[in-house]
Parts: sequence; C-alpha cells; structure tokens
Amino acid sequence: MDANGTVDTGTTDTGTADTGQADTAPVIPIDPTAADEVAFQTALDLYNALDYAGAEAAFTQFIANFPDSPRADNAAYLNARCIYESGDPAGGQRAFAQFIATHAGSVFLNEAHYFLGRCYFQQANYGAALPEFQASLSIDPVGL
Repeated sequence: MDANGTVDTGTTDTGTADTGQADTAPVIPIDPTAADEVAFQTALDLYNALDYAGAEAAFTQFIANFPDSPRADNAAYLNARCIYESGDPAGGQRAFAQFIATHAGSVFLNEAHYFLGRCYFQQANYGAALPEFQASLSIDPVGL
C-alpha cells in the first residue's frame, strides 16, 4: 500500500504497457478504446472485485482473442493468479509454470516465480518451492 492508500494489484493498468524488456525499451501506449484494452479492463474489474471465476474466464478469452496485445503477459499472469486465488494450487502451479515458460521477459516474472513457489509450498512440495522463491528474489532482491 502506498502513502495514498492504494494497493498494488500487480497490473499495468496505468495507460501504458511494459514490454518486459530492459528499462530503455520503448513504452507502448495503450488506447483505452481499443478492443483488447476494453476486454482487459473488463477482466481486471472482475479480478479487482474478487470474482476470480469470472475474471479467469475473461482473461482466458482475452488470451485467446488478443495473443499479440501489449497486455498479453499481464492477462496471462492475472489468469494464473485467478486460478491460485480460487484455491487451486495444482492448477495455479500449471498456470504459473506455463506463464514462466512463455513470458520469460515479462515484468511479472518475479511475481510468477513467487506464486509458483507458493503453489508448491501449499502442496507440501518444499523442495520445488525453494528454487522458485530464490528465482523470484534473484530477479527482485527487494521483494514483491
């Protein structure tokens, strides 16, 4: 939570999309009227309302309809979070592993490793959890 009381939801819903590249990479402007952005914001609204089943369905549809969107990595990450937050650590494990395999340059990579570690931990697979937590910290030593 920041000084204004805003909670960081791990999204890039500020009007620009991060390409997941180095900080010198250009920022891709987001058109708030574009079909992909409208669909993303609809799914994000469901996620922020804690309607994880609805958000998961919306993000899944978004990923199918807009695979080249600047929001594709954000949607895939939040889709995995929906599965995890719904109480399905095995499903979350699959989703976060898929995210890591397909979005290696994403700004959400450290969070994906962290939540993959939590999925393993919740399934009492501590040996698999530890390297995921370590991967998260190696990307961002300060933490989430």
